[in-house]
Amino acid sequence: GPYLSWRLVYIGASNRFAFQYSTDGVNIADTILCTTAPLQDVAYDLAVVRSGSSLSIYLNGTREATTTISGTLADILSSGTN
Repeated sequence: GPYLSWRLVYIGASNRFAFQYSTDGVNIADTILCTTAPLQDVAYDLAVVRSGSSLSIYLNGTREATTTISGTLADILSSGTN
């Protein structure tokens, strides 16, 4: 099956960049959407930062959204599920 730790994605239905992560390696635990709609043919810098239980997504150096995360991200490399 699909194994997932985390991923940065573009979600066309909402026209937003997003960060998705898993805590069990299979299911998406949460999706954090940027608030800014990207423009076509423009380069963007995306970053995700975890500090304690806060997880934030940044677009071009500006924090767009923050959520609370509990536990750890799935470690698919050491679990043998890659």
